[in-house]
Amino acid sequence: MSNANKPGPQRFVKRLGVMVIWQAAGKILQIAGAAYAFRCLGPENVGLTGTILILAAFVLILFDFGLERVAVRAIARRPEDQAELTRAIFSLRVMIGLGVATVWMLAALWVYGLSAVGLVWLLGAVFLFNGFVVSNWFFEATDRIPLLTGIQTGLSLTTSLAYLIFFRPGQAVGSDLLVMTVLAVLITCGIIRWMGGQIGCAPFSLKNLRRATTLLKEGQANWWFSLQYCVLSTMTLPLCYWLVGEQEGGWFRAAAALVAAIQLFLNNFAYMLNPRIVRWHAEDPALCRRRLQWLTLGVITAGTVFCAGLWCFRVAVTDLLYGEEFLPSADSLPILVLAKFFALCSGCLVWGVLAAKRDVLVAKACVLPLGGAVLLHSWLIPAYGITGGAWANLGAEVLLFVGCFVTFTIVFNRARSSDA
Repeated sequence: MSNANKPGPQRFVKRLGVMVIWQAAGKILQIAGAAYAFRCLGPENVGLTGTILILAAFVLILFDFGLERVAVRAIARRPEDQAELTRAIFSLRVMIGLGVATVWMLAALWVYGLSAVGLVWLLGAVFLFNGFVVSNWFFEATDRIPLLTGIQTGLSLTTSLAYLIFFRPGQAVGSDLLVMTVLAVLITCGIIRWMGGQIGCAPFSLKNLRRATTLLKEGQANWWFSLQYCVLSTMTLPLCYWLVGEQEGGWFRAAAALVAAIQLFLNNFAYMLNPRIVRWHAEDPALCRRRLQWLTLGVITAGTVFCAGLWCFRVAVTDLLYGEEFLPSADSLPILVLAKFFALCSGCLVWGVLAAKRDVLVAKACVLPLGGAVLLHSWLIPAYGITGGAWANLGAEVLLFVGCFVTFTIVFNRARSSDA
């Protein structure tokens, strides 16, 4: 890649600015729509849908086998193989998704039958399959995150408008999931067609499955880390729902929904940064190390200041958006937001280690933090309810950050010693 074509810091900042503007334009309506939907559904129904979404995310990670991270790294390293790699990974994910969604549907029918709750779980199978088909990794690997941000913002706005137009108090359980699923499937169909135009052929091809199976071995360590992290970061809502009650689960999901609006900014920043971390390491590992150290320090400092300010307004924000019925979720809000800043730092350090091709160490870095997270949740949720769950979530992310930082330091110190 010539110097003229390298994505420099000015281009990165410009594209990040475009992303932030796009998202900021849609967040007010998105939050208002979600808040109105939660008011119409009530805490119990909100808790059920939230639990389904969390379990779908876990199953998606469980059967992803690390392919997303492998795809980003492989395409970033070998852009000339973009078409073949894209078809291989997309095709395998579609086939896996079909099998997993079928098992989900059979399990839902066996446990709940065709009751109202059972139909919501069946709808979750469709949402899950769409998660396998969706190709956010393609945007990340090909450095098109601003475009992805625009699509996500449009989807969020459309979903929120549907809530505001069609929802009424006493809305049936699962209505929010139905709106999310229908719109997400329509967007995914459009993305698949566009992606085929970008690679010059249909993205699905059974002939390319053999190439995908060779990537499964490479993705094993990434899969193990992703699976552990998914459990670590998402166990709070299901445990609140099951240990302290449906209403408490709904309260926690209300706080988590607001956090998700902020998290989307952080995630897209990370998506734009990840391929660059791979290039930084290839060009100058020492400079890559310094950049990531300063980056994590800056993110944690900014997150602490932001959450300290948010703590002062947590009750007013919750009351304004959700009403008095959801006020018990107020204390959880700034705690969960701070956890996402630590998650961003951990993700950047992980990509530094992945760039050094030490994938196994990434998986090992999550083992002890996951054990600590289980202990924290087992203690704090029964004792302090959803606020205890929020502190457990933050504690888990801090433990993971420490584990990733230690691993990152060891890897780069060894590399520096070898160079010397």
